[in-house]
Amino acid sequence: MDKWNTTAPAEDGAYLCTVEGQTMHGKFRYLNICNYENGAWDEKRVIAWMPMPDIYTEG
Repeated sequence: MDKWNTTAPAEDGAYLCTVEGQTMHGKFRYLNICNYENGAWDEKRVIAWMPMPDIYTEG
C-alpha cells in the first residue's frame, strides 16, 4: 500500500487525496479524487495525497 504524501506530486494526474473542510461546527477531513495539473490542485485544501489504487479485477 502506498503511503500518504504531503509534498507536491512530480507528475500531473488524478490522485486519492485527504481534503480538509470546515463548517460552522468545526473542521473535518474526507477522501476525494483530486486532479493535480500545472502545479496546482483542483481542490483548495488538499493536505495529503497518494497514487490511485489499481482497479479491482477478478482472478
